[in-house]
Amino acid sequence: MLDHLRQKASATISSITTVTLSTYGPASVQAGNFRCEAEGLYLYLLVPRTSELLFNIENQPEVIATAHEWQLKGKAVILAANAIQEIHLMELPEADWCEVIEIRPVCLHIQPADLAQPCETIDFPEINLE
Repeated sequence: MLDHLRQKASATISSITTVTLSTYGPASVQAGNFRCEAEGLYLYLLVPRTSELLFNIENQPEVIATAHEWQLKGKAVILAANAIQEIHLMELPEADWCEVIEIRPVCLHIQPADLAQPCETIDFPEINLE
């Protein structure tokens, strides 16, 4: 991936603090708004332990995270408590009853605020999804 695209994607993803996470799986279509934080190209979300989204992620890890001007397709991983990196989300009060989801990007669609401007798509072929 070209450095300028990597930088643009990272800046775009890190520009927000809440996204809508959408999943599909045994619990059917599920979506919800969650606090998030970006670290490089990865996006981290706090999802309540009682959420059906976690059940879907365990069975079908492909997800979509949507913000106002972009949509990120990726593979979600529920992180073990001892595997969580230093992210500020863990300082929030609700972190005590939430799981941390890491989204590894596959494709980022950017829709500029000015609808006269073209959409942009950035693919992440080198991200390890295993």
